[in-house]
Amino acid sequence: MSEAAVEIPGTEVPVTTPSATPAVPGAGAGWRDGLSEELRSNPSITKFDTTENLASSYIELQSLVGKKGVIPPGEGDGPEVYERFYNELGRPETVEGYDLSNVEIPEALQPFWDDGLQSAMVAGMHELGMSQATVKGLLNLFAGEQAKMLGELNQGVAQANTAAQDELKTELGTSYDAKVEVSQRAFREAFGDNAGEMAGLELAGGGMLGNHPGIIRAFIKLGESMNEAELLGDKTNTSFAGTPADGHAEIQKLSGDKEFMAVYQDAEHPEHEAAVNRMSAAFAQAYSNEEQP
Repeated sequence: MSEAAVEIPGTEVPVTTPSATPAVPGAGAGWRDGLSEELRSNPSITKFDTTENLASSYIELQSLVGKKGVIPPGEGDGPEVYERFYNELGRPETVEGYDLSNVEIPEALQPFWDDGLQSAMVAGMHELGMSQATVKGLLNLFAGEQAKMLGELNQGVAQANTAAQDELKTELGTSYDAKVEVSQRAFREAFGDNAGEMAGLELAGGGMLGNHPGIIRAFIKLGESMNEAELLGDKTNTSFAGTPADGHAEIQKLSGDKEFMAVYQDAEHPEHEAAVNRMSAAFAQAYSNEEQP
């Protein structure tokens, strides 16, 4: 037999209902209700649904702040802020602080390297905030490009010289060497001590002045039109006055002159005839007292 509940008059039996799940503190958008309107509507706050998410984000942010980092200057920051920023990035405080001992200047470029230009470049790069590594890299890059350009220029000059020589060789044929020698002598006579410098002048189109076909042709004509005695001194002067002893002395002198003998023995040389005449005059004087057969 089942037992029935006994109701005591004047009392109420409490009714027990299932209790609701306890609310998580800060859950829902209501956790922002205690904030000011400015904070409550800030996008950086509204993206968090709970205080727990906000706390997690804050902890993560703190770990990032602890890492080394550089904050770039803003638009309104003054020069001193930029100076600190550049120094933080690795720029020395002064231009003299750069270590340029390991800048690599190619050997072919060293005779032409301008230390003054390098100093001006380094000063400009310091003003722009460049670090030690950047300055070294840019100088090495610049030097490498300059060396490359110099090599290409030298190659172009060599090719131009070769082309000029080939052109003249074709034009002058077997008399090329002799004609060029005439041109060179006339060039030296015209420019004296400055002849080497003038001959080495670089032309806008490549090559050097002394190797330009037009210049060589012009000085060949000049040399051929000049008095041969002026180009070779008295070595080709066909007039001779003196005793037979003087004639013998002149023969001995001319025979010991390698330059004269080279012209005298080269039938193709443009001054060969003058040299022969000079030697003949010396012989005529040396034996002028001998009886003719």
